Amino acid sequence: MGLVVYLLLLWSQTIVDAFPLSAALHGAVLNARRCPPLSDVASLSFAEPPHVVVRDEEQFACKRLVECDVMTSPPETNVYWFVNQEMVHSVAQRDITLEENPEQTILGVSQTRHRFCLDPFLKPGQENTVKCRVQSSCKSDVIIESPPLVTMGPSHANPPLTKYSPQAPLITLVTATRMEIAGQFVQLFCHATGKPKPSIEWMVLDDVEEGKVYPVSAFKEFIYMLEGGDILINTAATDRASITLQCNASNEDGYDAAESSLIILAANE
Repeated sequence: MGLVVYLLLLWSQTIVDAFPLSAALHGAVLNARRCPPLSDVASLSFAEPPHVVVRDEEQFACKRLVECDVMTSPPETNVYWFVNQEMVHSVAQRDITLEENPEQTILGVSQTRHRFCLDPFLKPGQENTVKCRVQSSCKSDVIIESPPLVTMGPSHANPPLTKYSPQAPLITLVTATRMEIAGQFVQLFCHATGKPKPSIEWMVLDDVEEGKVYPVSAFKEFIYMLEGGDILINTAATDRASITLQCNASNEDGYDAAESSLIILAANE
């Protein structure tokens, strides 16, 4: 219950940064989705301070990446990545359960970890500024933005990446924690980049014995694999109050993993 209270406190701290909408954001505003019925108001905040991660020791892995952990309801966002004041990438995160049950009231509280590899965009031998900007998918005026984060570029220019360049997997989007009312379908996200394209495998962690895992195929009565690496959980078909999973992304050049937890609340809580 302590984790539940902590997550709710984070979720309730909505941060809205006012700034002029860029041309890149204009289209997203025009195409904002209608908010699903929520048990509380739509919200958006950073769960942890955004930061840059440096990993120089791994041969084929991304050397510098930026992480932005977001607490949001509903569990969809538009994410924009900036390097040296230029938008270099954007992602629209979409939840299929909101399409299937557009009128069903949900809690929809989700902590999502977004990661982006900076390597192709950094100027070598000098400081670079990076940031993420996150927009609610259904409240286009609810936007948060990280402060400028400074990271040094590589000491020399990296050789250009080609379609043949090996790249170890990097999980770029994962549902770290999701809280939902019992009886709902819940989508947990796990997306990864890499060359060759990584394969995604989900495992369920044992509640008692640390290190013991089970394939999701052992829980096919309520866990379903979706195309692209995500999973769908039918909370009405299980009596569990929580479930912790691990998403594994792998190819011939490496491996990445991230945990994902679902907390299921009784309808009267």
